[in-house]
Amino acid sequence: VLIHYNRLTVGQLLGIAQASNMVIMPIVNYANLRNMIQSSKPVLQKLLDNSMCYEENEPIIFDEQIHDIKIKHLSYSYGVRQILDLNNLVIDHGKKYLVIGKSGDGKSTFLDILTKQKKADGIYVNDKGLKDVQFSTYAEKFSYVNQNNDLLPFSFEQNITLGRKMSKYSLKDLVTIFNLESIFDKERDNLDFEHLNLSGGEKQRICLARAMYRNKKWLFLDEAFSAIDKANSDRIHQFILSNPDITVLSIEHKVTKETVSLYDKVLLFENKKIVSMDVEEYLNSSF
Repeated sequence: VLIHYNRLTVGQLLGIAQASNMVIMPIVNYANLRNMIQSSKPVLQKLLDNSMCYEENEPIIFDEQIHDIKIKHLSYSYGVRQILDLNNLVIDHGKKYLVIGKSGDGKSTFLDILTKQKKADGIYVNDKGLKDVQFSTYAEKFSYVNQNNDLLPFSFEQNITLGRKMSKYSLKDLVTIFNLESIFDKERDNLDFEHLNLSGGEKQRICLARAMYRNKKWLFLDEAFSAIDKANSDRIHQFILSNPDITVLSIEHKVTKETVSLYDKVLLFENKKIVSMDVEEYLNSSF
């Protein structure tokens, strides 16, 4: 319009566009870099553990499998707003726990604390204070999948294997179980350029396949099934929860009776507390 009314020449418009691009591109590059850093948070935390001592005491090297996690007294607040006030809860190895409750009741915060992404007193792993356990050695014992579906700027295969050659599961088996044939068959060289074309459910299935490939005994899931269709969700639930060697804590909002019946315990978050109940008790209750 400005060119039409001789308020602006084509050359001036191109100059303005070039100047704007010089401002916008660094912002886009920063956003991409930030996403990569968020995806690499466990690696960065390990580097932090190795480069500086920020613990009050010498951190405990955790070189054993997790047998249980005990919450003796856990109080956590964001500023003046108390989120959690928990007492006397034991999470045993091999059990499957469904974590439910209203949004804002502290479910994700609870998993962040159990995975040592947030610090709190009153939690013990194998009777050792979790706050004093070294993050890098503890993080080697579990897999964690959140709702952000973090993909890495690597090939499809590397996104699942993370460069590891040995696992209880073969890549081919996981591709079939998690219904990823359509992605794997394309032999994409680099998901950094192509993952925006993937659906949310496909991204979640890739992240869950990665967690299973790591073959850890503890699995923490924060709405890891939220974007997956029911048929795939049911099959993946069955695959993960039928493994007696894995301990699972899974936050979910959309659950069916069939899904609930696959778990051993239901942890209901309500009024800053956790109500722990057996599956049958939950299914027969007013909740």
